[in-house]
Amino acid sequence: MSPKPDLWQVVDRATVQPLTLSVFREHSDHLLIDYYKVARRFLVRMNWCVKITHAYLGLFFPSYVAVFLVEYEDRDDQPDPFTWIIVGEVPPLYVTVDESPNPACALDSYLGALSAWSDAFTAGEPMSDVCPIYASHGETLLEVNQSTADMVGRRYRLLDKYLSENWSHLLSDETSG
Repeated sequence: MSPKPDLWQVVDRATVQPLTLSVFREHSDHLLIDYYKVARRFLVRMNWCVKITHAYLGLFFPSYVAVFLVEYEDRDDQPDPFTWIIVGEVPPLYVTVDESPNPACALDSYLGALSAWSDAFTAGEPMSDVCPIYASHGETLLEVNQSTADMVGRRYRLLDKYLSENWSHLLSDETSG
């Protein structure tokens, strides 16, 4: 077994905060609690995740999206048990920390995955090569059809605008853990 890497060598600690009761109180928004519950359920449903051991809040766009960083217990005892998870009024998806040193980069990677899904759908390419799209509660895999493609497009445009208006300064190559 490989030694577990130091998360803070990969992720910029200044861009996340431990998910504690005081964080939930600070945001005084029940949606943040709901989003974290969805994130936890979604990740634990993956066959490789046993449980979440630590969680951090990266970004929270009230009533729309939250980006969490989680450390999890892995069934296969993998050396990198960390992932970003994006949830909210958007299809939930996890993103590896490898090329996402902060939550803005994770959200940008998420947008890349949505774009790849949309491009594959539009081109009539096999959807097995792109991420699956789940309903926002994370429990239902959505059908590959025009309605899902339209929803993905709307979510992409709104999140891309939010990211560029609020977090683009964290997307530079200079950002590292």
